[in-house]
Amino acid sequence: MNVAGHYGTDIYTERGRLVDEFTIELTTGDQAGTMIAGKVLLLATGSSPNVISIDGLDDIPYETSETMLERDTLPESLIILGGGFVAMEWGQILHRLGVEVTILQRSDHVLSRMEGQLGRALEKYLAEEGIQIITKTQVQKVQSVPDGAMAGSAEIAGCR
Repeated sequence: MNVAGHYGTDIYTERGRLVDEFTIELTTGDQAGTMIAGKVLLLATGSSPNVISIDGLDDIPYETSETMLERDTLPESLIILGGGFVAMEWGQILHRLGVEVTILQRSDHVLSRMEGQLGRALEKYLAEEGIQIITKTQVQKVQSVPDGAMAGSAEIAGCR
């Protein structure tokens, strides 16, 4: 069972349409015509992870926004590279599920492609919630930690 299934989340990958504020009708696939209703609906309209080129990244296990959904367990801690809206969403979700989250952002605030005041306000809110955000940071290299205490952990080298 993956993390989403463990928390009782149903995932549908078909296209759909909103029938009302609490109902979606699936319009494609084997389940076309199925109505899904609930008090809370999360519409993930689709994106693909952008895996940036960093020295050593191909040599260590890492997660993306897609592979996190396939995990059977949650990590104790996680470093998220980048401060876009998907990173902010995942950071808060994982933090609220008990994961220690650190977000590394190249620019001087998260959500750098949006209004600066929004990113700075979100940083303050997430920091108050317990998420560590480090800005003005360029990750140049990652490598496995030799002690083996945390499988898949990485050391950040050459950060500014």
